[in-house]
Amino acid sequence: MYNYNSNWYEKDDISKLLNTSPEKIIVFDTETTGLNPYGNDEILQLAIINGNGEELFSSYIKPDLRKTWAKAAEVNGITPRMVKDSPHFEDVEKQVQEIFNNADVIVGYNVEFDLRFIEASGIKLKKKVDIFDVMREYAVVRGVQDNYYGDYKWCKLEQCARAYKYKFNAHDALEDAKATLHCYKSLLSDERYTDIIAENKRQTEKVLAEIAHKEQVRIENEKRIAEAKARDEEIRLAREEKKKEILTKADKPMNILKIILMVLGILWIVIITFAGLSAKVGIGYTVLFDIPGVIALVIASKIQQIRNVNRKE
Repeated sequence: MYNYNSNWYEKDDISKLLNTSPEKIIVFDTETTGLNPYGNDEILQLAIINGNGEELFSSYIKPDLRKTWAKAAEVNGITPRMVKDSPHFEDVEKQVQEIFNNADVIVGYNVEFDLRFIEASGIKLKKKVDIFDVMREYAVVRGVQDNYYGDYKWCKLEQCARAYKYKFNAHDALEDAKATLHCYKSLLSDERYTDIIAENKRQTEKVLAEIAHKEQVRIENEKRIAEAKARDEEIRLAREEKKKEILTKADKPMNILKIILMVLGILWIVIITFAGLSAKVGIGYTVLFDIPGVIALVIASKIQQIRNVNRKE
């Protein structure tokens, strides 16, 4: 399926169209047996010209499936008798495919309709080909609102051509293609159209500027937050370093105090125990007099616990 992005005036830039060589632009139109290319309707006439108006292909096509198309004939005037000796599409498919392969820009009026028939007939479009629908682009210049669809009303090729002072015989594929090319060129040089594109460009630039400003504010806020966090972390680390320094200075005296208390506690217990036993004052009294030594050992143990906690922190 072709990739069709319909509204060029919303893209803010038509320089690619203006800079494309006319030989790389094709304008085409079809006349068909009906409206359903994926049912049993087929192409009756196909015309293709380039951006210079030179004819690349123009022929009636004999349908494979349909024998009559009375309603379509009332519009395009093409009868079964007119196409009975014409080639089938498969007879010209290779030639048509080469023309489409060479195109960088495809132009049409209500181009989606014609592209569906081209595709259903076996033609494949390049993935990066640009497609321009004069009908859709002219609608925004004409400026008639369609309240039902919430968009601009489309008009017939005859109305568009009349607005750009071009006369032709409608519903002949070659005549329609030439009229479409005239409208295409006229539209690209129409100040109303270029003003719409310029305004859309200004609006787009405004939106992009707002987005860029918001992004800049976000980046600056994140930078300030990061800097504040870095300062807080620096202060925290400095405090930690100071704390470690204080604890390191206090650790040696605490260790000496612990050792002294342990030694004194043990000596006290040993001396009092031996003295008590020698004096035969009894175990109860001996244990009672050992309490200061036990307290000294308990304090020494607590000091060691405090040192261990400080080291972990």
